[in-house]
Amino acid sequence: MNHSAEELCKKIKSMRLQGRFSEGEEYLKEGEGLYPDSVMLSNEGYHLYSMKGDWNRALEYASKLSSLEPEKGKHSIKKGRVWIYLDNHKKAEKCFAIGIYRLSGKTVEALEAEVEKNLLNHLGLDSTTPIESIYSISGGKNNLGFFHHRLPGDAREYITKILEKRKKREAYFYQQVLEELPELKAFCPSFVCTDLIGEIRFLTIEKVIPEKTTKEEKNNQIKYFFLQTGKIAYSEELRDFLKVPKSPLRLGEGRSQGLVKYFERIHRKEENELIFKQIREKLRRKEYPFSVKFMFNTWERMVIKSGIYLSIHPEEDYALIHGDLGPHNLLYQKNSVQVKVIDWNSFRMGPRTYDLANFAVKSKQDLPGMEKELTTMDKFLLYYAMSTIAFMGSGKKKYRKEHLSNASIWLKKGKNFGKKIMKERGMHGKALGFSFFYGLSMGAVKGSMALEHVKGALLWVRRKNRIN
Repeated sequence: MNHSAEELCKKIKSMRLQGRFSEGEEYLKEGEGLYPDSVMLSNEGYHLYSMKGDWNRALEYASKLSSLEPEKGKHSIKKGRVWIYLDNHKKAEKCFAIGIYRLSGKTVEALEAEVEKNLLNHLGLDSTTPIESIYSISGGKNNLGFFHHRLPGDAREYITKILEKRKKREAYFYQQVLEELPELKAFCPSFVCTDLIGEIRFLTIEKVIPEKTTKEEKNNQIKYFFLQTGKIAYSEELRDFLKVPKSPLRLGEGRSQGLVKYFERIHRKEENELIFKQIREKLRRKEYPFSVKFMFNTWERMVIKSGIYLSIHPEEDYALIHGDLGPHNLLYQKNSVQVKVIDWNSFRMGPRTYDLANFAVKSKQDLPGMEKELTTMDKFLLYYAMSTIAFMGSGKKKYRKEHLSNASIWLKKGKNFGKKIMKERGMHGKALGFSFFYGLSMGAVKGSMALEHVKGALLWVRRKNRIN
C-alpha cells in the first residue's frame, strides 16, 4: 500500500524532530519515487538535510523548490541561507536579492532608497540630507543582510537589518520589552525605527562600534551584564508578556541554538527526557567514545532518575536570558562597566546561568569570581547547560578536540552541586545511591579514556613506521 504525500511528509518530519535522519531519508526516497514533483516533499527534504547539517543536499532541495515554484521568494531565501552555511556569501547575496524582490516587489537598490528616506524622517532630518548606505551579507542566519548607513558630518552610524515579515521577535524586544524593562537599555544599541515593506521587515538601530579593551575590562563588563539580567526574575506575567513562540523542540546537527527552548522549561521531566533522547541518538549515530556515553548516563541519572529536576523552581531559579549569547554578539566599551549586546531574537525566561554557560562554551573561557554570586542550583544548571551545549553544538572531531577534557570537570562539579541539592532537599537515599553509581561510572570513564589514549599512541606509532 502506497502512502500519500501528506502521510510521508508527516513521517519525515517526525523522524527529523527525533534526530532519526536515516529513517527520514528512507521515507523521503519512497516519496520521491511516488511523487517526484511534490513541493511538500521537497520542502521536507530541505528541512531534513538542513537539520542534519548536510548543506549540499539541502541546496539540492532548495534549488528544486525554486524550479517547482519560481515565483515564491521564500525558496530563494532558503538557497541563500544554505550558501551562507557553505561560506559563499556572494551566491547568498544573489539569492537573497531575488527573494527580497519576490517578497517586496522591489529591488534591493529601491528598498535602500526607501529605507534611507524613512531613517531620515525618524531622525527628524530633511529627505534631501546626504546619506551613504551599503548593502552587505552578514554571518547571521536569521536575516537577509543589512544596510550600513553613514551621514556625512555625523559621528553616529546606523544598521538596518533586513528580515522576513514573520521574523518580528527582535523588533518586539526593542519596541516593547525595553519599555517594560528599562534597566536593559544600557546594554542595548539605541533603537531607531522599524518598517514593513511588502513581506520584508526592516529594523534600524544605532551602530555600536566595539572598542579595544583589556581582558579584565571584558570580564568585568560581562559579569555586570549577567548580574543585572539575573535580577529580572521570573513571573508568569512577564513570561506571557515576552510572547515566546511555541515552536517544535528540535536540535540541528552541530548546532546548540535550539537547546534554549528546552532549558526554558528544564523544570519539567519531559524536556529533560527529550534532551537525553537526542543525546543518545547522536551518540549512537556518531559512535562516540565509551567515556562520553558514561558521562551523559551520569547526567541523566542525576537530573531525571535522582529527581533533581523536581527541585528546579522557575520563580527562584529563572530570569530573563538572551538565549544565544556568545563572543559574536558582545561589543565591549572602553572605560565602561556595560557591554553592548546585540541580536536579541532568542530572548526568553530561563535558568539564570544559561547565558553564562553559552558564553563560557563558545568563548572557551570562564569568568573568575562569578561562582560566588550563584546559588547551588545556579551552579548545577550552569554545568548541566555547559555539558549539553558543548556536545550538541559540536561535531565529533571538534568535541573531542575542544571539549572532552573539560566535560569530565563539568560533570565532577555538577555531581558535587547535585549531591548538595539532594541533601538540602532531604533526598539522602538518592544522594547515597547516586554516589555509588558515580564511583562505578567514573572508574569506567577513566578506563575508557586511558584506552583511547593507548589506541591513539598505537595509531601514531603505526603512521610513523609507515613514513620511515
